[in-house]
Amino acid sequence: MACKPSGGSCLLLCLSLLVLIGCREQEQIRSYLAPKEALPELPARRMLAVMVRHGPDVWFFKFEGRKKDVSAHEADFDALLHSVHFPDQEGAPITWTNPPGWRRRMGPPPRFATLYTGPKSKRLEITITRLGPEAADVRQNLDRWRGQLGLGPLSDAEFNQLVNNSEVDGNKATRVDFVGVLKEDAPPPLPRSPQQRPQAEQLPLKFTTPEGWEAQPPMTKQGIPVPVVFRIAAEGGEAEATALPLPGQGGSVSANINRWRRQIGLPPADEEEIARSLRSLQVGDSKAVYVDLIGDQKRILGAILPHGKETWFFTLKGPPDVVGKEKAHFEAFVASVRFPAEGENAHE
Repeated sequence: MACKPSGGSCLLLCLSLLVLIGCREQEQIRSYLAPKEALPELPARRMLAVMVRHGPDVWFFKFEGRKKDVSAHEADFDALLHSVHFPDQEGAPITWTNPPGWRRRMGPPPRFATLYTGPKSKRLEITITRLGPEAADVRQNLDRWRGQLGLGPLSDAEFNQLVNNSEVDGNKATRVDFVGVLKEDAPPPLPRSPQQRPQAEQLPLKFTTPEGWEAQPPMTKQGIPVPVVFRIAAEGGEAEATALPLPGQGGSVSANINRWRRQIGLPPADEEEIARSLRSLQVGDSKAVYVDLIGDQKRILGAILPHGKETWFFTLKGPPDVVGKEKAHFEAFVASVRFPAEGENAHE
């Protein structure tokens, strides 16, 4: 015969159930802070580079790769530099001794040679490049290399500590050792909401956009951010207009013009020839140096405008006919540039 619980027992049982349920509800709403998962460390890149001027030539020795690989072969890079000799002979402007285990491959210009070691899938390279006096701006080269590793420009104090800090075959040289992360190694940026996307008003300059010029997203070229980019589509091809700032003078006028000349297949020009090719464009209260360079397949309009502690570079590049048709638009675009005070709209 089954026993029936008494009234007191039922009451005690109900109270126990309520307490148990209450405890479970408290456990369900209990919160705590979990440690954040550590982000994976990005693979560090290291660049050893030496720049030395000998006579009219500027020589560049560069060893770049994953930090652990470059560090393992740093002694090879130094041994190469110690073996360099400039015999000043026709057809033999430079000699060196390959480090043990390294092989060489000559050219193509402007690369003079490439030294390499290791299997093809994990090959390490030391490059030797020969350029003319137009490439002699030390600071411009150093800041360009830093940009390739995601690093900012050097301060004046940092630059002064580096310039001419070494020697190669009795010639003053600049040796740098930079560590950063290459653009392709960095993780993709998180998607941003429309409110977070850069707006034209955030640019440090304002200008009038010529008719038919299509604004493009900012980009990076050779490690240098390019905040203003336009695409110009026309019969005969497409042209590209850009505007970008560099710290200080961004290199001499002749060095930059010869750099543009190389881009369209023209030989370097001397100071006298460059001076004859220069014009000026009035930009507000300032003047920009302006040049029109025409090659067989490409044409470049370039303007150089100093502003404060930096220099802005404006270019229009593309097929000669397309650039020629847009020349008036380019000149009007540069002439319209203004650098507004903080709080003003930065684009028209």
